[in-house]
Amino acid sequence: KVIVAVVRQTETIQKGAGNILPAAVDMALTEENLKALASSAGDALEVVAKDWDSVSSTAYDELGKVKKGDLTELKSYSKPHAAVQKIMAAALTALGQSDTSWGAAKKKMADHATYMKSFKGFSPAACDARLAARLKPYVEDPCLSPEEIGKVSKACRAVSMWVHAVYQYSIQ
Repeated sequence: KVIVAVVRQTETIQKGAGNILPAAVDMALTEENLKALASSAGDALEVVAKDWDSVSSTAYDELGKVKKGDLTELKSYSKPHAAVQKIMAAALTALGQSDTSWGAAKKKMADHATYMKSFKGFSPAACDARLAARLKPYVEDPCLSPEEIGKVSKACRAVSMWVHAVYQYSIQ
């Protein structure tokens, strides 16, 4: 209704001004064109969401298997395995945290449900070349591959899969 009113006002102005407004204004303000534009934008967002879903689905499946006890064990370490510290730092980096220390990771893991929601609530819109550059040293470290870190911790394996998914999506 608002769009129709704007088009009518534009037509009135054009008649009164001797049609000096360009014809493009009429085309840009038609309800049909605006609906088509909105549909295209929605389709583009859907494609982005589907791509993220395909890249991250396996990681999210593994994260779903991480139990509270798995995180409790990790949090209990005052000085964990170096690979554990690194993959948790990578996860904090991907989640946009500036403090990527082991202490910050332990605080993040304090509440199992909140920690897991932080992964599920991750927005793929945050994935860009800058994030990829920050994650690159982590994903290129063979000790941080899901297979290798899985030998140290089941929870870290899932986190590693998620970090790798974020990186892969960021470089697309």
